[in-house]
Amino acid sequence: MVGTSEPDRVGRRDSAGSSDSAGCGDSAGSGDSAGSGDSAGSGGSAGRGDSAGRRESAGRRARRGRPAGRRVMDEAGRQRVLDARNSLRDLRIEMSVLNRRIGARVDLRDIDFDCFEVIDRHGPIGPSGLARRVGVHLATMTGILGRLEAGGWISRNRVDTDRRAVVVESIPARQIDIAGVYNAIDAEFENLCTRYSDSELAVITDFLRRMTEVGRAAAVALIRDDSAQ
Repeated sequence: MVGTSEPDRVGRRDSAGSSDSAGCGDSAGSGDSAGSGDSAGSGGSAGRGDSAGRRESAGRRARRGRPAGRRVMDEAGRQRVLDARNSLRDLRIEMSVLNRRIGARVDLRDIDFDCFEVIDRHGPIGPSGLARRVGVHLATMTGILGRLEAGGWISRNRVDTDRRAVVVESIPARQIDIAGVYNAIDAEFENLCTRYSDSELAVITDFLRRMTEVGRAAAVALIRDDSAQ
């Protein structure tokens, strides 16, 4: 937990009392010292206060080094993170294999299918923006869009506010073709979701959204690095 532990709170009270007492030379600086009736008696408590203060300082330094909301991982926690990372890799592999097979079923190349998925999910989108999004050269994107348009998967449309600009969007009829292939998988997905509570599904969804943002940011960083070379 990021919150202050009880020893830290005690350490602050003891430490504050000791330093006030030592700095002033009289017991008025500390309510604890006054209660003891003997400011000299703080020699033992000063040692304890110093020790607690050192623990407090170390705790503060550790907390300052961690982003807010992040907990310290023990060995079991690190293993769970590794398991989650490996599970994501396995998911990516299986989804890549699945999409390749579905693309072959509907006669789409891998990159064409990827681009269609982005257009269908995030379109309408301009050719330049789509090329940046999937990390291909604009000239390559021109060929991809030509094949998708010829196959009836997408349409090109002028932007109302700028007639010189063009965006692409998916054609609803072809979305139905893709959905038909995914029907069995969607049924399994819904069945799997029934095993989790609403709160658990909310956590899973939040995690996947955050991982999507992490992946997108990493892709943008790679594109930026490539452009700088």
